Amino acid sequence: MEWEAPAVVVNTALQGEGSLLATVLTGGQGLRRGLVYGGQSRRQRGCWELGTIVVARWQARLPEQLGRLSAEPVRFPAASLLSQPLSLALLRSACTLAAETLPEKEPCPEVFEGLVGLLGALTVNPRSPPVADYLRWELILLQTLGYGLSLGACAVTGAQAGLAYVSPKSGCAVTAEGAGPWRARLLPLPGFLTAEAGSLETDGQENAPRQAEGAAPAWLEGLQLTGHFLQRAVFDTFHRPLPAARALLEQRLVRLAQVS
Repeated sequence: MEWEAPAVVVNTALQGEGSLLATVLTGGQGLRRGLVYGGQSRRQRGCWELGTIVVARWQARLPEQLGRLSAEPVRFPAASLLSQPLSLALLRSACTLAAETLPEKEPCPEVFEGLVGLLGALTVNPRSPPVADYLRWELILLQTLGYGLSLGACAVTGAQAGLAYVSPKSGCAVTAEGAGPWRARLLPLPGFLTAEAGSLETDGQENAPRQAEGAAPAWLEGLQLTGHFLQRAVFDTFHRPLPAARALLEQRLVRLAQVS
């Protein structure tokens, strides 16, 4: 059995003397793992960096076997981000979350397409990290995992404008008026994450992602919002904290917000 599809490398681990155990994310095949013979070699090493966009080929005698992975590289986003710590942190966090949260072998076209779009946005202007687009991708991930937030209208008043908070329990948005005396118990909702503000998309020019909205304090609020639900809905079920790459991203935004 074999298949070939566009993919993003989201995790690798050393295997034996010269091979790798690689995990790739595809739209139609979902999250797939396979053994990469010679993956530690200088010739192949770049192909298996986190975030590399490839055409992956998986082969095995039976579907339930680990199988063998090979790939032809298409784009190397990480290579252009080495001097931009925040952009590189966004890439690593997205890849790590995909690898650690998605079930294997289940199609996830929205998550895959969103990740490819995010990687494109990162490389267009590495000095202007698309944090807002990253956060929208985390919302897509939560939706795919069955924990989507309701950010279209106020759960109390029904208003679609002026949404300012999210319930940490229900994931429903409310306005400042709807929050009432419970405001202190709610999570702030940055305006660029509301349904009214739109979703991950381009500005109409081919391969030209929309500029990230917001500033560091709003980005941090958004990261803490999605992080709350990732922890509560996903990682708490495994009694694990958020991945280190995601925690490092939040630390960078905390420092950035302090000097903004």
